[in-house]
Amino acid sequence: MLCFKSVTLEDQNILGNKLNSLNCNLLNYSFVVQFLYRKVIHFSYASFKNFVISKIQIQNKDYFLFPVGDGDYTEVFEEIKTYAFQHQDKLRFFQFCAVNGEKLLEWAETLKSLGYSYIFYPSEEEFEYIYLTESLANLEGSALKPKRNHIHFFEKNYQWSVEKISSEHIPELIAFNKKWNVEKQIPATSRLNMENEALEEAFTYFDVLGLKGIVLKVNHQIVAFSIGSLLNEDTWLVLFEKADRNVRGSYAMINKLFAQEIANGYPYINRAEDGGIEGLRKAKQSYMPDYMNEVYHLTIFKE
Repeated sequence: MLCFKSVTLEDQNILGNKLNSLNCNLLNYSFVVQFLYRKVIHFSYASFKNFVISKIQIQNKDYFLFPVGDGDYTEVFEEIKTYAFQHQDKLRFFQFCAVNGEKLLEWAETLKSLGYSYIFYPSEEEFEYIYLTESLANLEGSALKPKRNHIHFFEKNYQWSVEKISSEHIPELIAFNKKWNVEKQIPATSRLNMENEALEEAFTYFDVLGLKGIVLKVNHQIVAFSIGSLLNEDTWLVLFEKADRNVRGSYAMINKLFAQEIANGYPYINRAEDGGIEGLRKAKQSYMPDYMNEVYHLTIFKE
């Protein structure tokens, strides 16, 4: 029987190395993400032979990530199925990429003769935006001219500076984030509340988790910040990014500076999904992603 345990700092090396080995560029296969959101969506994991199985829980429903490791995938899928149907009425795999979907589909087909059915589908609102670091750092081409215009305005009209985040910045960042939340008037049901809980964890464990980031200041006051972590050997993940919308160009500037100051030397930046939020989708698309990292779900149920 699988035994799931909460993600802790002590798991950073073992669990982190396992998750990195999948190399699928999806943010949920990051130890940092699993640790920061462990209280928000109840990230936990179990070991089975040479595999690690991660899951989350939302509204008392279990959702399993694709198992990471080496060995017989059919065996580990069966182990997950046994656990799932002992605790729930369905087996829900979520957030896996297309290449891993092939393995799951082959296995799911074999279950039909045993009285199971399945639904396999892409989750477009969870597709993750992958950008070329060089593109975000230089903003070349006619499609990105509006971004350059915002940045030129910012550079011309403000006395600004940029600093890499250290522990000394945390009190300032907490104060800025609190003000940002008040001005944004976030509804109680907003996903931004979950993000804020994870951000508080990031402030607390910034150095321990090896997070990197920058603050953008105007007249020595923070107007934007961006925090990220290394997702794998060629991709940086932007975890949190906030800016003062009253300061024109602050979002465009912090985006560009993260690529220049933090992700420099790495080919790609993952800026996460849009969550189906139309305004966020337009904003992310306007930066011209190199590609969308597609995300799939598979639900298995008894007929």
